Amino acid sequence: MLPDGRYNVNALIPRGTDFAVTKAIEHFQSRGLRCDLTEPERVEEGFRVFFGDWAIVAWYTQGEEVLRDSRELADSDFKPFPVPAKVIASCDRELTLWSDEDWDAEHTSDWIDFVDELIRAFPGVVVFDYVMGEWW
Repeated sequence: MLPDGRYNVNALIPRGTDFAVTKAIEHFQSRGLRCDLTEPERVEEGFRVFFGDWAIVAWYTQGEEVLRDSRELADSDFKPFPVPAKVIASCDRELTLWSDEDWDAEHTSDWIDFVDELIRAFPGVVVFDYVMGEWW
């Protein structure tokens, strides 16, 4: 958790991983969760998953900037990597995951379950926590 009381990680999406925002929405809805396309607050598209009145938003980005960041991460000392460095270096898509505030850590298990479910639903996705400097 960050000093602002929110959880945050980045989910890198390797080439060949069958991911789309619409598929993610359908997946989480099929799990009985309210999941909506985000309002166009930003250039990126995304989705929000609700756990009661608390939510997690996932912003989807792709392109050269994501690829550059992935290559830097693959060259980093944040080892061991969960997949070969060349897989990380090839990621040109990512989800930036942010939670609502959770000062009392009441939703820690919701956060963990969401990230774990994202990984299970889209095999190949690798998650990095920049705050902790660790792979999920």
